[in-house]
Amino acid sequence: MSKRIFVTCALPYINAEPHLGHVFEFIQGDCFVRFNKIIGNEVYFTSGTDENSLKNVIASKEHGVSVKEWIDQKTASFLKLKDDFNICFDDFIRTTEEKHKLGAQKLWSSLNKNDIVKKNYEGLYCIGCETFYTEDELVDGLCPEHKQAPIKITEENYFFILKNYKEFLIDKIEKDEWLIMPESRRNEVLGFLKGEILDISVTRSKKRSEGLGIEIPEDKDQVLWVWIDALSNYINVLNYGLNQELFEKWWNNSDERWHFLGKGILRFHAVFWPAFLKSAGIKLPTNLFCHGYITVNGEKMSKSLGNITDPRSLLDKYPLDSIRYYLMKDIPSGDDGDFNENNLMMRHNSELCSSYGNLISRVFTLGEKYMKSIKLDANDLKIDIDELVKKYISNFSKVRINDAISNAFEIISKTNKYISDEKPWELIEKDSSNFERIISSSTIAIMYAAILLLPIMPGSSKKIFDTLGLDIKTIDDLKVLNGLEIKFKKPDNLFNKLYE
Repeated sequence: MSKRIFVTCALPYINAEPHLGHVFEFIQGDCFVRFNKIIGNEVYFTSGTDENSLKNVIASKEHGVSVKEWIDQKTASFLKLKDDFNICFDDFIRTTEEKHKLGAQKLWSSLNKNDIVKKNYEGLYCIGCETFYTEDELVDGLCPEHKQAPIKITEENYFFILKNYKEFLIDKIEKDEWLIMPESRRNEVLGFLKGEILDISVTRSKKRSEGLGIEIPEDKDQVLWVWIDALSNYINVLNYGLNQELFEKWWNNSDERWHFLGKGILRFHAVFWPAFLKSAGIKLPTNLFCHGYITVNGEKMSKSLGNITDPRSLLDKYPLDSIRYYLMKDIPSGDDGDFNENNLMMRHNSELCSSYGNLISRVFTLGEKYMKSIKLDANDLKIDIDELVKKYISNFSKVRINDAISNAFEIISKTNKYISDEKPWELIEKDSSNFERIISSSTIAIMYAAILLLPIMPGSSKKIFDTLGLDIKTIDDLKVLNGLEIKFKKPDNLFNKLYE
């Protein structure tokens, strides 16, 4: 039975241009969405831009432009990633949109008043993280995430009494009703929850935010803390508090609600967000997948550290699908992974050109040259393929994308071996029926590999299906291949070797 699934990627800060880490998360979420579509699920996929951050005020001043001009420019740059990297977002929300503002205020007003207290506070605030730290959370006096010294803030704010939800969240996580992946991140969250839980500031003074942010209805001198503001996008994008048809369909009546995000913002999503939702009487998300960082020489890639790889510069040198493939294959789904352009070149040349592309060229060229058309009624590799498809679905469902890619490529390697062993070119004249059997079996195997790799390399898979005049969008669509007559045509090279 098909499922209805809502998927989000975290909203990036837009105080600088997008980096490869942003693209990695967008592609990871996109691959998961496309995977669910090829197994027949209905999916809605969103992200957007976090625009109400003090970092944007600071960045706009540094560049001598207005805050509005700055966030408009940077939002356009992030939104362009959708087309540049073939991301299938259904919506892309800005936290300066009116529907977001109204939804965030509605969420604030819906919070249980017993969970909110106004008090004076003095603490250490990291502008990069937009959150307070205690002394023991710092590393050598610096924010562990941004390697910068936090500033001391003294002001009167509204606080959320997080400990009210401590036992509730522990129970949900331990029962996997709030499923946090990978397990190391689940354990990290449980460790935090089983320690001392402090109240969290959920507003900031309008003066300190320099006017940027969403006012809380009952206190015009306070704006929502950027994290309660930004997190509410996940329901505001569905018109929460307005026309709630989308919200009812994709939040209240979805089977699964997934968040994809990086480990630096795990606590906000895994602890604060479900606590806010519970307080407001709103359903919780069901699944959270936390990816690691793309590192450069072992250091997190980040704007503040100055070790950014411009993702669009890669598009000048490599095909888009090769970039998507490399990132999903080389960077472990839930762990840190070091970006290495030499490995990108190697995977393109060796795996995509020599293995995958060459297999398609050999089979389709033989078919076009000697048969013109063929009835797909033989598949010697069927048993192997069925087992690999099961493993692929299991791995992708758990967001083990690199393992799922290996399952798909096992079909390719088995088919390459099958072709080499059977030597169909030697049977063209003396044994035409066996020649047809080998080409039929190999073509069907290629179709399976193409549909399994569609989430990773959608452009390449479409090109393969178009070459044979097939409209294949799901694994179940491959059932029509049995007995189907197709016409071969000489394929263009799917991938061309690259040289430094």
